[in-house]
Amino acid sequence: MLNIKYYILLFFVTIIWGTSFFFIKESLNSLNSFEFLFLRFLAAVIVITPFFVINIKKVRTYDILSGAIIGVLLSLVLLVTNLSLEYLSSAKVAIYTGMSVIIIAIIDTFILNKWNKIILISVFCSFIGLTFILDLSSFSLERGDILGLFLSIIIALHFIATEKTTQKGNSFLIGLVQIYFALIVSIITLYLFSSGLKNISFNHLLNNEKILFSILYTGGLGTALAFVIQTVCIKKVTSIRAAIIFNFEPVVGVLFPLYMSYYLNIGKEFFTLNQSIGFILIIFSMFLIVFENKKRIEYSLKKFQNK
Repeated sequence: MLNIKYYILLFFVTIIWGTSFFFIKESLNSLNSFEFLFLRFLAAVIVITPFFVINIKKVRTYDILSGAIIGVLLSLVLLVTNLSLEYLSSAKVAIYTGMSVIIIAIIDTFILNKWNKIILISVFCSFIGLTFILDLSSFSLERGDILGLFLSIIIALHFIATEKTTQKGNSFLIGLVQIYFALIVSIITLYLFSSGLKNISFNHLLNNEKILFSILYTGGLGTALAFVIQTVCIKKVTSIRAAIIFNFEPVVGVLFPLYMSYYLNIGKEFFTLNQSIGFILIIFSMFLIVFENKKRIEYSLKKFQNK
């Protein structure tokens, strides 16, 4: 029961991230991946700075080093996501995002020796559900698929690194610090692989409601709030459980554009039977790990009371 609130928070984060695919895809029509990444992290830093200043006396060297590690990985995750969206549809990027669950399960099982039958069943149900929703019958390898595969690996590494680094530090402060380091990396990549700030007109951005909303949404909610919540929650529920919850993100990433197309009268697509089955399987996988965690806590309490 103790960890239920963390699962709820993680589910809330998946909604934010899942809807972000649509807005990022739209923004990349006006900005390149490096420019958008910088602006996203800049917005996030503006949001978190007051909270960091208030808690700055509590920051330890360990928190800074941990934040630096996962901050670099975070910047790579979001950069590769942007680059993938330049070549692939949001649905395909969602596939590779979901594949990170399988990679984490492999690392946990065969490298870290964390064998758990319930978790593996949940991973299996989650991934099968994802394939139903995304309709892999029409899947074909394209130019950006190498980026997609790399994305799934980086996401898995970020999850595991977050779990490991937060065990001995202040997860909230580490979550804040990672965003500062991610901004630094985004500035470096902006000047190394793009034209720096030359093509970014802040006056134009302020007058472009769609891009401004996208930056504020992905920066304020999708980065500042979401990644701090993720960092705090992974410490409590482990990386693989968080990843299973986050497999709902690509579901939202696929279903939200369908909703938007219908809402904006640019199409009338509806859920298919396969998508409905996939949705049920993913929901089942999430409830399975929450139930498994609840039973484990209850067993530990009974064992403690019998001593």
